[in-house]
Amino acid sequence: MALKLAKVFGVSADQLLNEDENTTVDIQDKELNEQLALINQLDEDEKNALIKIINSMLTKKRMKDLLDGKIKVAG
Repeated sequence: MALKLAKVFGVSADQLLNEDENTTVDIQDKELNEQLALINQLDEDEKNALIKIINSMLTKKRMKDLLDGKIKVAG
């Protein structure tokens, strides 16, 4: 999973897993990069609302993938 995320963000797995808070990530997708810059300008309540929406959509995707057999449950 870490390798897939690293590919999405255009970074090495080491950069992705590094806990250094000063590490910056250069996102290759210019549109996504612009959207993230705009999100940074939102006030805290708006950011939190957006994060809840994103988390909800990602949870829905994970559940769909799980039900479709795309994700294996460890056990």
